[in-house]
Amino acid sequence: MIADDNPRLPFLNQVLFAVQKLPDAAVLSHYFAEYAPLPDISLLLTHPDCDGPLVVSAVSVQGGDVVFQPFPADGKPHWRLDCESGEIFYTCDLDEAVGFVEDWLDFCQSTRLIRQDLPLRVAAEDLPPPSAVLLQQLVWPEGTPPDMADWPAGDKAALAADCAAADRERIAEGFPRDKRGNAAKGNAVVLSWYGEPVGHMRRRPALVVRAAAKNTLVFAAEKLIVENQTHCWADERWRWHSGEEWPSESVRNGTAGDEERSAQASAALAEGRFDDALALYGIGWDKYLAQVLHGLPLNMGDAAHCDDWREELVGLMANLAPWRLAKAVLQGKRRPRLLLFSGQRQQRKAGVFLERGGGGLRLAVDYSGSNERLPQSRFLQEGKRFG
Repeated sequence: MIADDNPRLPFLNQVLFAVQKLPDAAVLSHYFAEYAPLPDISLLLTHPDCDGPLVVSAVSVQGGDVVFQPFPADGKPHWRLDCESGEIFYTCDLDEAVGFVEDWLDFCQSTRLIRQDLPLRVAAEDLPPPSAVLLQQLVWPEGTPPDMADWPAGDKAALAADCAAADRERIAEGFPRDKRGNAAKGNAVVLSWYGEPVGHMRRRPALVVRAAAKNTLVFAAEKLIVENQTHCWADERWRWHSGEEWPSESVRNGTAGDEERSAQASAALAEGRFDDALALYGIGWDKYLAQVLHGLPLNMGDAAHCDDWREELVGLMANLAPWRLAKAVLQGKRRPRLLLFSGQRQQRKAGVFLERGGGGLRLAVDYSGSNERLPQSRFLQEGKRFG
């Protein structure tokens, strides 16, 4: 039984009376209850499409610290709103509190679609248009040789030989570009590794080609974390070494001996039938991948990114090379990441991962604080490299 003189009751009723005026209020039900470990009374808003309630509690904020008891104490009264999906929001502004409830209502209504078995495909008009970007010419300024002052003698000799044998024309042709055809400053490709990883960060000596400025490439000797590289050609020396024979198109594409099936997969991808393309190679996917593909939020905090994430995922899937994935996961460690979604500032970020298990390979959307990823040449179609 909630006492009528409970000081939290009138404060919580401000939110209740305001949300009851919302257009979608008809789908809301409410009740007051204890909700451990929160204070003695909370307002619980429920929606038929959500598994749990939105919990509205009253707390006091004093100098940045949240005080549960007593209330309102010496601080400023705040509403604390807790979602089943984990978001927690504090505010002393009634309009902000009601706005959060509106966002929660939108998210609840989207879960009706989320619970359906969504197909992993898009309409042809939603696919990215064929690239008509004119690749800008890249320049190689004359400069000093890569600095290898602290390298072992054997590694110095190997890197110097590789640097001398590097085919600048091949490198420029395959170097990652942005949407305007430029090699953006900071982009880099690892050409070769030397020695073993050293130090607590496990950095390994490498020969790197880096865009020191826009459309300006230079060679560099650096120590890098192997698993954190977006572009790595160390296992594909034909991409950059003049002593390596330029392979056939099927070898470059990774389809040698599998031309017919890979052609079927390419056709399916080009029509937006991503599920058919993956099925040809026995690759599964989780429901969250389809969820993002259909523009549905993973949780309330990510709802603002739905359109951008959908566009990014469509771009990945349209350019994916499913025939490369079995080999890629054997080369990678743990769960290599294929795509990091944009607009995230938290430590654990959402992305697309390649998983292996008893049921085989599958693509999954998950959150991770790791910076480990799979080099793009191991999972994208030939010629589809992004900066």
